[in-house]
Amino acid sequence: MDNQEVVSRRDIFSTLLKDAVKIVAGFKKECVEKDGIAAAMEGFENLPIASTYPWELFEDEAKRLGIDYQKLGKVEAIKRIIARQVRQNPPGCKPDATNKTPEVLLHIDPVTEIHAIFDSIFRVIMPSNSARNFFKIKGISEKLTGAPGWYLWFEDRPGAYVLELIEAGSPQRFAAEENSYTLKNCFSGHFQIKYFPDVCDTGLLEKFSFSEQIIRNSDFFDVTGTPTFESSPKINDTLFLVGNFEVLQSPDKKFTGFFLRAPDHWLTRHLEGFEMMDKSRSKVVIMAPGEIDRDAPTWELSWYLLDKLITIFCNVNKTIPACAAIFEKEGKALEIDKNNIISEKQEPTIKEFSLLAAFMAADKACEAVFDIDGCITQLMGHDFVTGALLTGMQKGMPKRNIDWINSGWWHAHHKDVSLQDAVPC
Repeated sequence: MDNQEVVSRRDIFSTLLKDAVKIVAGFKKECVEKDGIAAAMEGFENLPIASTYPWELFEDEAKRLGIDYQKLGKVEAIKRIIARQVRQNPPGCKPDATNKTPEVLLHIDPVTEIHAIFDSIFRVIMPSNSARNFFKIKGISEKLTGAPGWYLWFEDRPGAYVLELIEAGSPQRFAAEENSYTLKNCFSGHFQIKYFPDVCDTGLLEKFSFSEQIIRNSDFFDVTGTPTFESSPKINDTLFLVGNFEVLQSPDKKFTGFFLRAPDHWLTRHLEGFEMMDKSRSKVVIMAPGEIDRDAPTWELSWYLLDKLITIFCNVNKTIPACAAIFEKEGKALEIDKNNIISEKQEPTIKEFSLLAAFMAADKACEAVFDIDGCITQLMGHDFVTGALLTGMQKGMPKRNIDWINSGWWHAHHKDVSLQDAVPC
């Protein structure tokens, strides 16, 4: 049997996107010259988009737009999908009040795009025992319930991590110029980072809340240190949360941005205290009024996972950070009242850290190919760093060490990680 290249639906859609943008640009020009969309559509059957791509790629979009493709036929349905995109931004229209030209966007699933950033690198690393040993990975398992994501175990960390995608969004517009990327012309994905301490790591487990300790020591967890299939949906989403992680990627995949935000320690107080009933139905004071319930080192726990992800990302994709920056501001403590209502209060003893790292694809990993300063200016408009003080930045190859910015990220791309022992998954 001849070797055939396997092309995924995502790869096809990526190519489709590039072709469609060119075709739509041509439609706009023809609309002006021929005075109308109908005239521009006359030769549509001769365009490659109608004959090159499988109908399945357009079926969901037709349903979303309410186009009856069974009655109209597939070619006519595709024609109307493209026409709908053109009509949303008619040719000859003037820039809006913000002096930004309206763009044409096709419907692409942002969850698929963001999920693939990590799924693709995990699939390179995991089949190889040598690669897993190099990155000190014990295992990675895709989640089967709830939000999409992965469970991750590491050799030098006794507990288990969860990286789960909570929300994803599509670009609001495309970049006006090549290598010009902003927060609005990228796919975005918001991840939560959770950490399940090992039951034997009592020093760390005791810094988590009383509820988290009870659940972690229950049969809700199996021998892997992660929730069982049945119990996972029953655990409150806020439990074991240690950080928030956001990812940006341009449609052409040349630009990727990572943002991490977490307090140096996550502090929670019970204002009215906390009581429970024992077996004899007597009240037992678990926590006195105002006592601290949770004081977990959440920044260190979150940064550990980010450090691993960036190192693997750079190695597999043969890239380096174009820039990395660290920010901080005064953090907040959480206070829980007698009705279990949670409020936030500024806490001078807490620092909230944010870290951003930006990557740009290049022919050679050490070449700068875009406006780094302009990129940083754009990225500093992200919600994660709003109101925060810039305390450290690294552009290009590191000249000195900066807290929480690992100089090893700039060297990971040329580390010789053997994949010779990889076995099919």
